[in-house]
Parts: sequence; C-alpha cells; structure tokens
Amino acid sequence: MSLTLAPQEVCVGAMEAFKENLPFLKNITADLDIESARYQQNIISRIPSLPPVTEYNEVAGTANQGFEGGGVSDVKGLLSDVPVKLDKWKKVSLSFNYVDNLKATIDITEGMLQVAGSALAKQVASDLIGLISPTNFSLSESCYHNEVKATTLEKIRSTLNGKGALSRRWGIVNSDVASSLLADEKIASADYLHQYSSDINAPYRTIKAGGFTIYEIPWLPNTGNLIGFFADQRALLLASRPPHDFNSGMFDEGQFGFRSIYTDPQTGLSMMIVGYQVTPTLNWEIHLSVLYGVAGGSQGLPSGFLLDFSGVRLVDGEATPTVTVKPTLTVIVKNKQVNYGDNAPQYEVTYSGFEEGDSATNLGGSLSFSCSYEAGNAPGSYAITASGLTSSKYNIVYVAGSLTVAKAPLYVAAQNETVTAGESAPEYSATILGFVRSETSSVLGGSLSFACDYTTESEAGEYDITPSGLTSNNYAINYIKGKLTATS
Repeated sequence: MSLTLAPQEVCVGAMEAFKENLPFLKNITADLDIESARYQQNIISRIPSLPPVTEYNEVAGTANQGFEGGGVSDVKGLLSDVPVKLDKWKKVSLSFNYVDNLKATIDITEGMLQVAGSALAKQVASDLIGLISPTNFSLSESCYHNEVKATTLEKIRSTLNGKGALSRRWGIVNSDVASSLLADEKIASADYLHQYSSDINAPYRTIKAGGFTIYEIPWLPNTGNLIGFFADQRALLLASRPPHDFNSGMFDEGQFGFRSIYTDPQTGLSMMIVGYQVTPTLNWEIHLSVLYGVAGGSQGLPSGFLLDFSGVRLVDGEATPTVTVKPTLTVIVKNKQVNYGDNAPQYEVTYSGFEEGDSATNLGGSLSFSCSYEAGNAPGSYAITASGLTSSKYNIVYVAGSLTVAKAPLYVAAQNETVTAGESAPEYSATILGFVRSETSSVLGGSLSFACDYTTESEAGEYDITPSGLTSNNYAINYIKGKLTATS
C-alpha cells in the first residue's frame, strides 16, 4: 500500500475525528462485545429499565441514581433486554492519486482522515438526532425558547424529575443555545446545581450545568424548529459490532488490496476499511464505513415501561420560556369471560389519571372496541382493544384487556333402569344436555360407554351406572351417574 499510514492507523485516525464530532457517543453506545455479527441481524442490548419513582431527591440523586422511595438503590440491578437491528450503514470514500501519494506526508493523510471521520459522524448524528424529532417524540414535553437562561434548565429539570428521569441526563443543543447558556450569569458562576467546568476550548463544547451534560452540535439537524433536546441518556440506544459478513461491494475479485476492522475500546463502535488499487492506474480507493443499530425511546407508555424515556424538546417560540405538560390518562379495558357459544359481552373500561373534577364526560370522540371474537369461536383468549377518545387536556393511553372464552358445560346423564335380580343387564342409555348453537352429539368425539357392577349373579339392590368416553374441544363434559335397581 502506498499510503503513509497502515490500515489500522487510518481507522484510528478517522475514529478519533468521528468521536470529536459525536461527544455524546460514549453515553449511548451499548454492546461493547466484539463478537461477530451479521448485517440485518437482531442483537440484544442490556440496558437499565425504568422503575417506578415516587420522588426525586436532587441531593441524593448523584449517589442513588435519583430513586427515592422506589425501593431501588442501584440502577445497575435493573437490566432489561432491548433488541436492536444492525441495519444502519454509513460510508465515506477517499481517493489517493498515485502522484500525490508519492508526495504525501503524514500530516496531509491525517488531514484527510479528519475530514472523513467528521463526514461519517455527521451522517450518523443526523440519523440519531432524527429519532428525537417531534414526530418520533410526539408526546414529549416542549420548552419554548427565546433566550436560554438557567431558569429554562430548571424548568426542564423539574419536568424530567416529575417523569422519573434519572440523574444521568444530557442535552443536545445547537451553537446558538450553547452560547446563550454560557452567557448566563448563574451558569457562568459555576455554582449552579451539579455544575462543573465547561469545556469551552474543545472543537465541540461540552457544558455541564444544572444536572445536565449538554453537548453542542453546530450542525444539529433542524427538524421543524427543534433547537435542542434533553432526556435521560438512554433516550437513544446505539449498538455496534463488527460484521461477520462485511463486503463493500465496490471492488471486483482480484482488485482487493486490503480489508480491516477496528473497534474503538472507548465506545465499542467498529469502523471498517477496504482499499483497492484502481486498474490500470496505480491510484488507490479507500472506503471507511460504520455499521450500527439504533433504538429510540418511546413516549406515552405506562410509567416504568421499558424505553419509556421522558424527553423535553427545546424549540423556538414564545419570548417567555414555558413548559407545556399534558397529563396522561390511561384507559384500561376490563377483562371479560364468556362460555363457548355465547354472544360477545358488553365491553367496558376504567380510567386512571383524571384530575380532580374531570370524568369521561370531559372527553371527546366516541369510545369503541375491537375484538376478533364472535359467537361460535373456539375457547381461548381474545384481545380487547379500545380507541376513539380525544382530549385537548390529556395524553390518552389505552391498555388492552382480554376476553376469555371457556368451554361450555355439557351434561351426560345416565338413564335409570330397573330389572329383576337374575335378569340380564339392560342396554344403557344417556340424556345429553347443554348443546349450544343447535349442535348435537355429532360434534362430540370418542365413544359413549357405561360401567355398572350389576351381573346376572348380583343380588337385589341399587347399582351405579357410570357413563364416560366422550371428548370435545368446545365442551366441558360432566358425567352424571344413573341407578340400576334390581328387584327380588
């Protein structure tokens, strides 16, 4: 290879530039395992789930992750499995002219790697930050911003505390917001809650103030009027492993010069490099790529639900910063039970989350239900879902119920019989009661049989006639004994 740097050195240089442009990367990367994985493969990431939180204590928050009264002292003990699909693929290409290669210095090569790493970072960041657009976090709170001050961060922190967010929280903001934060006297005084020195000399500033680690991203994609986002650090989850089946698809057999994979020990992110010589010239083509998968936090799920991250979007808007919070109203479908053959019951719901004085009469729309069960369907469990309600005051969340269809009771009663002692036993019979939907014994399986201790040698008296032998998927068969009376 005519490059001044070896393939692994190229990856290391590009990775450092990549991380400089994504300072929050190490806080969202999971699965540092470098086992082989395949493109489009689902892998499992282990992250802390979100337990119920009754109160957030700012003083004790740093030590116990902010859980007070929830019976949790260490969030590390609350790991949950999250599937992440490795289906994200970003790539940049570098061309090295043969004549330039002869004159190239390490400084020139490293400069190209800076550009390549930055370009890759912008591609990945645009994808990641796109997950926190208003459409993805449609139920998250919004803080309207004109001039960012410490009071704005206090409102954001208060909102997250009320939602049970962890103390390990970060924000992503554009350069204008970062500058206005550092211009705030309270923040600049370095005595703000959980405040540390701001890294104002780095290419992309990291500001630690008000319990947040805030990253400045100058090229923050503008999704609507989004200028910043604050959340639990798990609002985004990025998983990366080097692919086992990596193939750039950009070179023919025989042109292949080198291929290498480098995994960054700090973030766990892998970078792939493929190089080949362009025939018939002596020029080189170098391709740097990253493979990753992303899971975004969801909103509006029941408290404590996995990946239910409370996010606050900072947007352009009102001159006076305000926080708009819509309380959650949970509509819970009641469970129901019927027997095989019954008509569907009348479905019902209960409500949780109404503020004082409110009731279902304050809601708009029309409550409707959906269930696949119809009379005659087989016994089993059927989901009951609700929908249709609207509200300008509440975020409405529906919790499905279930309809349990049990087997219908069926009674097989042996007929009573009378004989004179010494006579042969009669032909036994039974009456079957309980069929639904005009069904008859033809729907039953098995074969009806009877057991009785009476024989021609038996003495006068009463003997049980016990039926058995029938089967059914739809009926719970109950057998009723009859009596054989032998007279003297």
